[in-house]
Amino acid sequence: MAVINVFTGERLVFFREWQAGYYGLPAYFVAKNTIESPVQVVAAIIYSAISYWLLGFQHDGVKFILFTVIAISLSICGFTYGFLLGASFNSLSAVLAALPAMFLPFTLFGGLLVNTGNSTVWLRWIQWISPIKYGYSAMMRNQFKGYVVDGAPVGDEYLSEVQLGSFSVGVNIVFVLGFSLIAWAFSYVALAHLTRKRRGESGKSSTKRCQAELLGPPDDRFIKVTEKPSHVATSTVAAESRGPILNLSLE
Repeated sequence: MAVINVFTGERLVFFREWQAGYYGLPAYFVAKNTIESPVQVVAAIIYSAISYWLLGFQHDGVKFILFTVIAISLSICGFTYGFLLGASFNSLSAVLAALPAMFLPFTLFGGLLVNTGNSTVWLRWIQWISPIKYGYSAMMRNQFKGYVVDGAPVGDEYLSEVQLGSFSVGVNIVFVLGFSLIAWAFSYVALAHLTRKRRGESGKSSTKRCQAELLGPPDDRFIKVTEKPSHVATSTVAAESRGPILNLSLE
């Protein structure tokens, strides 16, 4: 939600500066994602450092690091999907209307609310396009794989019961990052479509117009042609007319 609210407000500024020719779409897209990605990483690290120990997960450094990596991948994936929604619609109201329709199926078939192994057959395919499912599976496997209580493999039994799939933690993380790359690509295509529509409506400024806006109006001292005063022009004509007369008198 945060990225949607921020981007829909910044998009008008982008369109205005893009139409003025200050920069192109690739430069804006790369700069925007370069600035926002570290923010998502730092936020995920802070979240992991607080929530992991509060939830009572296993006191294992390796599992904590894997939990942090999974949280970072999900944070980046959520940012890219929010960016995609913000770039696909012209108004914030349209984005908010499309948001539940996009994320509700992903949440329902993410593995937490519905056991995907026991769900309806003709809807079961949704789990394979849900990044939430891969992130949830990675976190569950990170905590329960090989977990033993009093010699009983309760962790493996629980994983087989919830039927989250056979992918390892690393493979699930790769899938989440893969969905992020796909969302990034579609975000660029959506922005390109919006800029194309804007170009058709108003037209992108030429280079000369951009330079004129940046440099301001030219100085009149350099472009104004100074005309000779009328009395100077009259005296010059009179002198030329008296020239022959003087010559005749000398003869």
